[in-house]
Amino acid sequence: MQLKIDETLRDEARQWLLGHIDRAAERVEVPNICEWIESHLRFGVGDGNVQLESRRGGFTFSDSPWWRFPLECAAAKHCNSIAVPAATQVHKTANLLFAVPLFLAEFFPAPGMVVVPDELEAKKFRDRIYTVVEESQKYVSFRRLRVPPRHKWNLQEIDLGSMVIHLAWAGSRQRTRGKPCHYVWFTEVDVYRNADTKAGDPVEAGKQRTKDVFRYKHIFESSPSESPSTISEEEAMADDRWRWHITCPECSRKQEARFFQFRKGEYAGRGGIELTVKAKGGTGNALMTPRQARESAYYVCLNGCKIKSERKQEVTEAGQWLPKGWKDGDPEPQLCLDRVYSTDF
Repeated sequence: MQLKIDETLRDEARQWLLGHIDRAAERVEVPNICEWIESHLRFGVGDGNVQLESRRGGFTFSDSPWWRFPLECAAAKHCNSIAVPAATQVHKTANLLFAVPLFLAEFFPAPGMVVVPDELEAKKFRDRIYTVVEESQKYVSFRRLRVPPRHKWNLQEIDLGSMVIHLAWAGSRQRTRGKPCHYVWFTEVDVYRNADTKAGDPVEAGKQRTKDVFRYKHIFESSPSESPSTISEEEAMADDRWRWHITCPECSRKQEARFFQFRKGEYAGRGGIELTVKAKGGTGNALMTPRQARESAYYVCLNGCKIKSERKQEVTEAGQWLPKGWKDGDPEPQLCLDRVYSTDF
């Protein structure tokens, strides 16, 4: 009787193993990352249908087309590092820290790590990425992606079924060490400076996790702070640096989209948003109140044209990525990923 039971278990184990080998050997066609994100991912909700994100429903790039190129770079195997300094509430976390890891877990699974500013943020990140998968599974089926039961959620790692993402945070020396990885995400890196300096540099420690990997990937994102800014330094070291350019609807001049105007030189007082009382007919350089800015602020084109706020979304969505330093009249490069980056975006 014992022999028969052992043989049965052995046969079941053999079939289970062969099934996994067949799935591993199966040729999987890798889709465009942005198309996959829009067709498969939905923003998560908490217990009692509590809204966890600023959006509901499916991920979309219809109102933020500038995310397509960085995400395609993040998915490309030849791109080792991406640094994205960007303002708050532009969906950096949703796209770079949720969508990219889930895409990689589905098509290119390998151990990863995410470094956040502190332990509380680690818990929030874990809950948010798990709920994205939970909500998405209600509408689509994944080949590899899985999430564990909620009672198994912990602060050691994020288990996506096909790959594990270790949770680490600034100020904890142990968390950023001893874990070999292929992918490392660094979120809000300019906040790391507030952590305990005795724990060492979390950015350098995180980079060391991939030193034995040829096709590694480092993804940095943060809202830039005052100098010295880690995210700005990482972006400045990139082999290829790109900027979102807009076209003025008044004079058709193509130019880099900027927040602050030039302070001196040929374009002093232009190429940015007018936030001073001049925008509402006043004099001087005093800033408007937030309410006044919402009502009166406008963008000043390099030629001096005024682009009013009601045209902001239209003008911004019609923009395109061009290399840093590109000037109106220069040839426009074609966005072929094999040419636009070497090891850094």
